[in-house]
Amino acid sequence: MAGQARHEGLPLRVTQIKRCFWVSLSLNPTINDILTPQSLIAGARPAISDTTRPKRHTFTPTLNETINTMEVLSIDFECTIRTIRFLWRLGLFLNHYGLDIITSVLGLAYILLEYKAQVSMWVVGFVMQSLGIVLYYQKGLYADCGMEFYYLAMTVYGFIAWMRHKQKTADLPIRHMPWKKAVVWIGLAALIWVVIYFLLSRFTNSNVPVLDAFTTALSIVGIWALARKYLEQWFVWIVVDVVTCGLYFYKGIPFKASLYGLYVVIAVFGYFKWRKMMLEVSNRTDPTVTDF
Repeated sequence: MAGQARHEGLPLRVTQIKRCFWVSLSLNPTINDILTPQSLIAGARPAISDTTRPKRHTFTPTLNETINTMEVLSIDFECTIRTIRFLWRLGLFLNHYGLDIITSVLGLAYILLEYKAQVSMWVVGFVMQSLGIVLYYQKGLYADCGMEFYYLAMTVYGFIAWMRHKQKTADLPIRHMPWKKAVVWIGLAALIWVVIYFLLSRFTNSNVPVLDAFTTALSIVGIWALARKYLEQWFVWIVVDVVTCGLYFYKGIPFKASLYGLYVVIAVFGYFKWRKMMLEVSNRTDPTVTDF
């Protein structure tokens, strides 16, 4: 019975609480005018007009603004995809042609320094030939790869020979190759050609053993003649560059091939440049220079 009495008195207490709440709200001057005695007596919540409600700062974009935002986001996403795709293709390109490009740039610097007969060409050549070992091995040009080791040795020899003579008197003079020495080296180049061809065709999978062996054999003679500053070394390099240009295009080394095509032109001008320099100093040639 006591519990039932408590439950019966509950609606009355709720009504009293509601009335106290709305009476407290009547003390607020901003909404006092909308509170009426009738609403307080009835215990009902008075209706508040939209003009008296506090306004919230909300932004509702229009349809056009939504479409424009989506278009901007779409363009940004497309640009990002294109950038990633470009970087990916650039990485693949550099991975395939990176060494080709680097050695080509070094080769261009080398031939220009050789054209001017500057001793610094040997330093550039050393770096170029070191990278060339990796490049030619990857492309299956095994004779050229092995040739780079000979180039490295001759690069050190040429640098020492040029610097030693410069420290004693002056720069190593440009001179003609003695004809007897030329005959010996031509015969030696032919023998080397045959030997290298046999090794390539017998022990490697090279599909260009004849041309690979030919350019290697002539290059052995050419680099030695360059180290001794013989004028005729330019004739050797003209032949080597013409054959190598076509060979490298065939083997898929386009930048290096194009460089050798440029080498041919520079070699022709280089011959006349060296010949002019030789004639200018012919009367001052050091007679103590010996051949090796």
